[in-house]
Formats: sequence, C-alpha cells, structure tokens
Amino acid sequence: MRDFKAFGASIRGVYHAYARLPNQDAFLIRKNQKGLLLVLCDGLGSKKDSQIGAKKLCESVEKALNAIDIQGCNLALLNKVIFSIWECLLYPLEVRNALSTLQLVFIGKEKAFIGKVGDGLLAVLGKEHRLLREDKQDLVHFTTPFDRNTLLTWEVLERKKIDALFLCTDGLDESLIDARRLDFVKDIISEFKHKKKASKKCYVLLKNHKFYDDTSLIIAYRKGSLWS
Repeated sequence: MRDFKAFGASIRGVYHAYARLPNQDAFLIRKNQKGLLLVLCDGLGSKKDSQIGAKKLCESVEKALNAIDIQGCNLALLNKVIFSIWECLLYPLEVRNALSTLQLVFIGKEKAFIGKVGDGLLAVLGKEHRLLREDKQDLVHFTTPFDRNTLLTWEVLERKKIDALFLCTDGLDESLIDARRLDFVKDIISEFKHKKKASKKCYVLLKNHKFYDDTSLIIAYRKGSLWS
C-alpha cells in the first residue's frame, strides 16, 4: 500500500469553541498490508454523547475490518458488524445519544470499497471524477446518521481507477459553491500533496478560516498519478 499517501486534519468550530464544547468530528487513517483505510465521522450536534459516538464509530470500522476480509464479505453483513461493535464500544452510553454520520474508504489490492451515510463530501478523482453527497432536498439542516436501521450505502470501484480521494464534513462542504466544488477539491489536493507536515498545514488552513461548525478533511492520493 506504499503507492498511496494520506493525511487529514480536524478543528473545533467557532461556535463550539465559544460555548466550550468539544469537537464532535473524528477521523482515522490506517495503512497496513491489507490496504488503506480512511474514516470520517461527524457527531450530531443535537446528541449529548456525539463526540464519543464519532470517535468510537471510527474505531468500530477499524475493528470490523481487522476481523473481516472485506474483499469477499457480504457488505450488508459488514454494516451490521460495524454497528454491533460500535454498540459495544459505546456501552454504557446509548447509541441514540451518540449518533454520527459516517464516510469510509478502504483501498485493497484490487478493489476500493466506499461506504457513506449522512452529509459531508466524498470525492473520487480518476478517469471519471465523482462527488458523493447526501441529497437533502429541502431539509437543509437535517442529515441521516448511521444507526441500526440506516446503514451505509456502498460502492465498489477498481483500485486502479482511483488517483485521489477527498473527504470532508459538512462544515466545509456546505461552505462551497456548487459549481466550484470539484475545482476546490482539485486545488486543495494540489496545494498540499507535496508539503511537508501536510496534516499540520491543513489544520492551520482550517483554523484560520474560522468555520462556524466543526470541520474535518482527509486527503489521499496515488503516488505517480496526476495528483502526485
């Protein structure tokens, strides 16, 4: 998995800083012999334990993929395994008080598995660029969290067709102009891909922007591609 490089950053929004509330976003990046795992969660602000919920949901995805070979498993079953592990890690807290959105990507030797529920942006760059977002229709301030009855929607792509990935929570995604969203993704990957201490510099960029909401992003790109 040496051909992919990944980094990320997360900041507490202005509102949470003013109210002395914690950052309710969480992200995880793991690379091993099996592949590269990217997980991004945004805890629902209306739920009292969502900070813990987002963090534990990231951990649950990692534990599930350590226990199950995603390459040959039933993805509907994997949904249930992730939820069950999350429920256990949260105990004695209740899931209903710790709800979170979930975006994840696992890049294996041949396939890439993309799972998403809730808001935020998941962009895939390659021969065909794709922007995966929740369709909120008229419910601008509503999102669908990961829970027992609302699980991940999956897509499986060929690994070789992916050159770069960009994931962000709604704090950043909803500040973007629709017609410029893809251009922004391309620009930010190009801006940070060669920088030393890229995670720290992404953090500074987010911090200086003073987003009202907690804001997080993950960038991954293939070395030797257009984006490297």
